[in-house]
Amino acid sequence: MASHGLISFFFSSLFLHLLLPITNAFALEIINKCPYTVWAAALPGGGRQLNPGQNWTFSITRNTDICRVWGRTNCHFKDGGVGNCETGDCSGRLECSTLGKAPYTGADFTLNHTDGMDYYHLSLTKGFNVPISLSPHNLTSKCKALQCSANIIGQYKLANCIHGCKLAGGMGKLQGLDFSKYI
Repeated sequence: MASHGLISFFFSSLFLHLLLPITNAFALEIINKCPYTVWAAALPGGGRQLNPGQNWTFSITRNTDICRVWGRTNCHFKDGGVGNCETGDCSGRLECSTLGKAPYTGADFTLNHTDGMDYYHLSLTKGFNVPISLSPHNLTSKCKALQCSANIIGQYKLANCIHGCKLAGGMGKLQGLDFSKYI
């Protein structure tokens, strides 16, 4: 949770800054610290190709309930921003107006919550594709940096999980495993 601060968001990692409020908006800065190109996506906000070391700053209005930021990989776009991405694709568009398709690592922001605070968290609900770090930069903030730098979903052998599930009653298709590109 943060109150009117600066948050940085890295792809590793992708790095995101929630900048100080600009009147009725927040500026988010995304920095690609990965050794490869990441196509950053934000809803609301759009999308942008970020080569290693590049950044993208955009504003979010204070009345935005929720903002999600994620990285997309192995994208190919034609003139006009139409194409596709291997992970995190948002309806084949460079400028996202829909959430991405799993798998992707996400960062969510709730601005100006009913208690007047701003909240943020990292999410693996859609899987993992890019390491992400979030860091508040408000000097008065007591908020901690967040980081998801490893694919924790794919660190267990699928065969062991299937075996364990069969012992537990053979439930058929396993839920949640299809979201990791590494399984």
